[in-house]
Amino acid sequence: MNFRRLGQTGLSCSVLGLGTGKLAALSSGVSTANALRLIAVAADFGINFIDTADSYGQGESEKVIGKALRGKRDKFIIATKAGYRFSRFIGLVCLAKPLLKRVLRGGGRKLAGDIRSGAPKTKILRQDFSPQHIRRAVEGSLRRLQTDYVDLFFLHDVPIEALGVDELFDRLGELKRAGKIRHFGVSSNHAAVLESARRRPGVTLAQTAINPARPADLWPVLSRLESAGFGVVANQIFNSGKLLAAKDPVFQERIERVRQNRQMSAQQILIQFAAAQPAVFSVLTGTTNPAHLRQNVEDLLSTSALTMEEIAFLRGATRTIE
Repeated sequence: MNFRRLGQTGLSCSVLGLGTGKLAALSSGVSTANALRLIAVAADFGINFIDTADSYGQGESEKVIGKALRGKRDKFIIATKAGYRFSRFIGLVCLAKPLLKRVLRGGGRKLAGDIRSGAPKTKILRQDFSPQHIRRAVEGSLRRLQTDYVDLFFLHDVPIEALGVDELFDRLGELKRAGKIRHFGVSSNHAAVLESARRRPGVTLAQTAINPARPADLWPVLSRLESAGFGVVANQIFNSGKLLAAKDPVFQERIERVRQNRQMSAQQILIQFAAAQPAVFSVLTGTTNPAHLRQNVEDLLSTSALTMEEIAFLRGATRTIE
């Protein structure tokens, strides 16, 4: 596995990281034993970066990671996120989870996505970036992860208004000085949020979707983040599968053109595209299948980097490619 220096942190991080949003999801059907096995397989492939959040599986994802890394915590870089708060109703969901996994396997993923996307409106899940909640969230994550610290902490889908709350960042600074989080940043798909975070003292990390279908305003922001010494985690590199399932014909045509020129698969192209962007230190793969994980590792290691011309073409910045 290839490794990169993580921005200003000095950490050495595997270029391919394991995203765990699906590990404990209602719709995944993944048992705890299989989830533990997946993390072990990732480690065997040389992956030392694991990304999670306190909202993934209502905290179950963090619990699985805590079990998997018991006795070998120092060999891994753990990132978690907070900013969502569940209502009391979610306790009933957790109790009924074994049954719900079977019942909702077909439509559970869409249901979970709908809840997340409507977080400000739903009574089940809402955002909370108050300093008090973030402190409690970090403490809860540490308990579930069975660790004294997390290497990276992200404000999860943070709205731009929260970036103006000095008390929030004072609290993050306190948690860092206490050694409970080593570095902190923002998770957002909005270029304006990333740009605002760049100006916030103490913020050195960002996590965002990176794929050719992203709006053009993202790319110059990534360059400015790199200049500021940020480290960026790339997620949603397949655009939720749309770029692999011919659901986005414009970008599908561009990917196909590069594929023909380079004799690469679409997956290889998209992994290399994300890894080539400014400030990116790790590209997340969110699979629950060890075979898919192995394929992603092979796709990263078996192909050469894309050229600047190919990257510009995939973004839509140019109409032709050599």
